[in-house]
Amino acid sequence: MLACMLQELVSRWGYLAIALATFIEGEVVLIWAGALAHQGLLSLPLVALAAAMGSLAWGQTWFYVGKLLGRTFIDRRPKWRARIATAEPWIKRYGGWSVVAFRFIAGMRSEER
Repeated sequence: MLACMLQELVSRWGYLAIALATFIEGEVVLIWAGALAHQGLLSLPLVALAAAMGSLAWGQTWFYVGKLLGRTFIDRRPKWRARIATAEPWIKRYGGWSVVAFRFIAGMRSEER
């Protein structure tokens, strides 16, 4: 009975749970979601879509938080200014590509810092 109830929960709320959970912690959730898709409880293409939506929402949320509050946040932390001064020329020179590149360098993503 418990197994049937869990299957019902996963089939009803699984994709929403994946989208919300990837907003917080993507890699661990994707392993879990992939296992559920492998067992046939969820559709792999829909798992990928839900995960992409959650990750996109995470990135956009923090982008706008940074855009609105970032300069004030940095100005209150003088020790960070030197580190930021080092990164700004890269961002000015390479634009968005520098931001995308840093996303894929281990240890450089914002949740790992």
